[in-house]
Amino acid sequence: MDVAETKLQLPNDFQDKCFMKQWNNEVKMAFKNTTIIDVIQRHYDLHKDIRSLHLVLIYPISKVTALNPHLSAANFVEVSKLRSLDAKPALLHGVSVLQLCLIIAMRHLMDITEGDPFNFEMVYNEYQKFVQKKSHSIQSYDKAIVLKAFEQLVAIELVHPADNSTRTQKEYRPMNILLTKSQLVEALNTYQGCPTEIKHWASHPVLS
Repeated sequence: MDVAETKLQLPNDFQDKCFMKQWNNEVKMAFKNTTIIDVIQRHYDLHKDIRSLHLVLIYPISKVTALNPHLSAANFVEVSKLRSLDAKPALLHGVSVLQLCLIIAMRHLMDITEGDPFNFEMVYNEYQKFVQKKSHSIQSYDKAIVLKAFEQLVAIELVHPADNSTRTQKEYRPMNILLTKSQLVEALNTYQGCPTEIKHWASHPVLS
């Protein structure tokens, strides 16, 4: 945390002493903000190199203007989201073929509903349609196993609850997928051993 704060501060030999003092105080205040601290800490937990830290800090600085001279916590959150999106295709390389099927099912549901949230039951039904059509080449799993695979996607934050409600039964809880269609295509093109049928399904939904 101290490294990030130091990187943002101006050196003592900066020509405009008044501005230097004001800016360095602004940086100190910013790093007392719990949201900013959380973003930097989560980034550090994943990336230990200074170069990637620079990429995180550049965005909030670029948003500082004469009319808006403060380091905004919202801009730190935004750059964290942007960097997370970039990491999603690489993260897909670690999922199972079953989980890949569920992700494709979710993307098809998002297209069908024009972006509306889905739930596990909807994903499972979409997955079943595909498996029944390709039963000769794609292994079918029990529903309990499919649910476990779905929950693992939630755990690694490829899928996220659409609301904060915890009362809804988990199979029916509204969810969103944090992966764009282009990111899915990119991941499929580099996923080793991905069955041809699954790649084809990603581009061609199974009609009811």
